[in-house]
Amino acid sequence: MRQPNLRGHLAVLALLITPLTSAQGVQLADAVTPEGVRTHMAAFQRIADEHNGTRAAATPGYAASARYVERTLQRAGYRVRFQPFTITFSKTLAETGRTVRDGSIDLSPVVMEGSLNTPASGLQARLTVPTDPLGCAPEDFAGARGTVVVVERGVCTFGVKSQNAAQAGARAVLVYNSAAEPATEAFSGSLGDAPVTETVPTAGLTRAVGAQLLEQLERGVVRVALDLRVSREQRQTANVIAESSASTSPVVMVGAHLDSVPEGPGINDNGSGSALVLELALELAQTGDVGRVRFAFWGAEELGLLGSEHYVSELSPAELGSIRAYLNFDMVSSPNAAPFVYGDPALTALFRETFAAQNLTLLPDSIGGASDHAPFEAAGVPVAGLFSGASGTKSPSEARSYGGRAGSAYDSCYHQACDTLTGTATPTAERYLDLMADAAADALQSLLRSELAVR
Repeated sequence: MRQPNLRGHLAVLALLITPLTSAQGVQLADAVTPEGVRTHMAAFQRIADEHNGTRAAATPGYAASARYVERTLQRAGYRVRFQPFTITFSKTLAETGRTVRDGSIDLSPVVMEGSLNTPASGLQARLTVPTDPLGCAPEDFAGARGTVVVVERGVCTFGVKSQNAAQAGARAVLVYNSAAEPATEAFSGSLGDAPVTETVPTAGLTRAVGAQLLEQLERGVVRVALDLRVSREQRQTANVIAESSASTSPVVMVGAHLDSVPEGPGINDNGSGSALVLELALELAQTGDVGRVRFAFWGAEELGLLGSEHYVSELSPAELGSIRAYLNFDMVSSPNAAPFVYGDPALTALFRETFAAQNLTLLPDSIGGASDHAPFEAAGVPVAGLFSGASGTKSPSEARSYGGRAGSAYDSCYHQACDTLTGTATPTAERYLDLMADAAADALQSLLRSELAVR
């Protein structure tokens, strides 16, 4: 087990006896406004509109987003650098599937990261199910040779399911979503570390489509036609890192991922978090505290936290030890938002104070390793973050407490083309963007004051 960053925890605790205002008497939360944040969100939307509707890593839209961040921060007096790294860039060539019969079902498959391609002409085969619906053991695929196997999501990795199918001679695997997720929610998975040559073409299905296929199988033989093809190449992308020319150590880091998914402009996920971090940096430059904070805009988060993992892996022990805390902002303007918090209890207490002043309680979220705080946390740095919700469903009690629509997703456009500036302009989104901007500003300024107090 890694040793905890005790100096970082002491610094966090010291903030409890220090003021929020800067040496110049400016309270950062008054300066950081939702209007300012949305100005940058609008810029990211314009960039996406000019670059085929996306700001995904290693695309022209991402490069333009990075240049916008660079120019904006340079004008405010920051020293900005790009930290390049290499990724595997994927482009979907074909992603179709249907049952072959009258009244056929459109499968709407989502090719998994690392999946093999079907032949260029596609494939047709009989559909089968494993003896255990989860398909986590090789023996579950007895009789699957030459077929397309439909399996349930859960328990073992997608890579294991695909390897088991390949070992049995299957031609492809379709994984339908579990009962824990909404029936119509599609998902994009990854085959992880499974060797490509030991797997078969693999795609995800919604739970509703999976149920339809199982019903048809109960009535007789079902054949499916699939065309699942993705091109892959090595490309460079980059993190954007900014700090004052008078930067000193130790520092507080604040970050958000700058890339979108290929399917859309990503204005909530994560133009909103990037815009908030950018506005924090601009307003902080007016307070005189910029020498104690480093801002990061991560690339390729949507491909597996690649940018933040690269950054942490490149740090020396001394550089890593100089980071007293890391604050992460990934989705803070969901259309049907609720306020979630995660991370170190002493750090999250800072966010909670801001919401408590509005008689609101932040909801704990076990976000785990799903965002860019994870590499820092694994390295022993205290972390915390705010989150306004993704594809999960808002409960009636949450709707009563926080507003919005019960029974609807926090963000029904999560990872879709409709994740736009217009989509994030609901009253609920704007309310929580305002509160989260205040909480982020209060927390950052408190940490900076605490750093000065213990120096």
